[in-house]
Amino acid sequence: VASPTAIYVAYNGWANPIHATLPPGDWRLIGSTAAAYAPMGGMLAPADQIDVGRTRTIEAKSVAIFSAR
Repeated sequence: VASPTAIYVAYNGWANPIHATLPPGDWRLIGSTAAAYAPMGGMLAPADQIDVGRTRTIEAKSVAIFSAR
């Protein structure tokens, strides 16, 4: 697995989801504290990482971690 060229961390402390626009790049979701990712321990295995482009919904009261390739 190649090393990422950048890491972006998005934090949503609000009670509702927000839409985040990431900086230019080819981004993948690699981890999240949102409830949907709890069964995976919050971090996704390389095969499970999600290509997200430049926009992503950040769930309420959660942190999402992205890597650029």
